[in-house]
Amino acid sequence: MRSRAWQTPFTEVPWADIAAWFHEGAAREPAIRYGADIVGSVRSCGDVLIEHRSPTGHDDRVIVPVAQAVPLFWRFVAEKFGVHADRSR
Repeated sequence: MRSRAWQTPFTEVPWADIAAWFHEGAAREPAIRYGADIVGSVRSCGDVLIEHRSPTGHDDRVIVPVAQAVPLFWRFVAEKFGVHADRSR
């Protein structure tokens, strides 16, 4: 059976690494500068809204400090979709 599911493990990535990746990409391709701007905004704002919009109307909205945003994102992904970060790397 062919699956369209994501085939590689998900790993947590620190915000500094995410920012560096987007800035390096934007330096090569200015059209994706918006991604670097979004990451910069998240890192500087202090708080992040993470929202799961459910088709049933039972939406989840949580506002957390930036330092807790990535772990909370992965918790939502695990709870809502059954996908877990690969913490072995």
